[in-house]
Amino acid sequence: MSAETVALRIQRSVNGRNWYKSIPFLTIHVLAFVGVIAGAPAKVWWLCFWLYWVRMFLVTGLLHRYFAHRSFHFHQKIKRAAEFAAAALATLTVQKGPAWWASHHRNHHANSDQPEDPHSVVQDGFWWAHVDWILSGIYDETDWSRVPDFKKPEMVWINKYHHVLPAILGVIIFAWGGWRALFIGYFFSTVLLWHCTFFINSLAHVKIPWWRGPFASWKSHRTDPNDSSQNNFMLAIVTLGEGWHNPHHAEKHVTKQGDKWWMLDVTYYALWLISLTGLIHGVSCHSARSRSKRLAA
Repeated sequence: MSAETVALRIQRSVNGRNWYKSIPFLTIHVLAFVGVIAGAPAKVWWLCFWLYWVRMFLVTGLLHRYFAHRSFHFHQKIKRAAEFAAAALATLTVQKGPAWWASHHRNHHANSDQPEDPHSVVQDGFWWAHVDWILSGIYDETDWSRVPDFKKPEMVWINKYHHVLPAILGVIIFAWGGWRALFIGYFFSTVLLWHCTFFINSLAHVKIPWWRGPFASWKSHRTDPNDSSQNNFMLAIVTLGEGWHNPHHAEKHVTKQGDKWWMLDVTYYALWLISLTGLIHGVSCHSARSRSKRLAA
C-alpha cells in the first residue's frame, strides 16, 4: 500500500461526514418528507413519477454508460454538440458535474474494493459506500487525469456550473405548481433518485441470501475473487437495468449490463432504439463482445 493510499485512508477515518457540507443534502431530504406528509394533488405525484424515471435514464444512459464508460458513441458529425447537450441534461440529476461523476466512477472500477476505491463496502462499510464518501468532502474535486477525453472548455464549464440547470428547473416547477410541486415533484423524486443510484455503490456490493427472494443477490459472471459486485433483481427494476452489477464489473465497456437474455435492462433497450436513428452507434451486449473476442483470438 502506497504512502498516498495510507494517507487517504487515515483522512477517511478522521474526516467522516462533513456535516456543514451536508446541510443542503439533508435539507432537501427534510423538505421532501414534509411535502409527502402534507400531501399533494395527483398532478404533482405524476410530476414526481416522471421526473424520477426520466432522470434515472439520464443517470444510467448518460452519466454511467456514456460519460463513465463510453459504452456507445455519438455520430461523429454531431459528437461535440451532442456531448455538451448530454452533459447539460445530466446535470438535472443533481449528482454534481458529469466529469466529476465519471472520474470517480472510473476510479472505482480501476480499484474496485481496493484501498484506493472511493466507495467500497469491503474497505469502509455500507454507509460510506452509499453516501458518506460524497458528504466527506474528500472527493469534491474532479480527477481530470481519469477523464482527459472530456477536458474541453464547454465540458469544464458545465462541470463547474452543474448547479445552474437544476436551480432553473426548480424555479420553473415552483412557478407551475407551488411549494407542493417543488417539495414532492422535485425534491422527493430527487431523494429517490439519489438513493437508488447510491444503492448500486452499496447494496449491489452486498451478498444477500437466496431466501430473501426478489431482494437476493448473486454473481453470474467470473470476476476477480476480491470483487464484491453482485446482481440484484430489485435494483435492476428501480434503476432501469443497473442492478446487473456483476457482469458489468466483468465487462464495463459493454452497454447492456446483464449477461443473460432475461436480465431486464430498460436503459439498454432505449439506447438500442435511439441507435436506429443513427444519432448514436456502438451499442453492445455481452454476447456480441464475447463473439468479437473469439474472432480476435
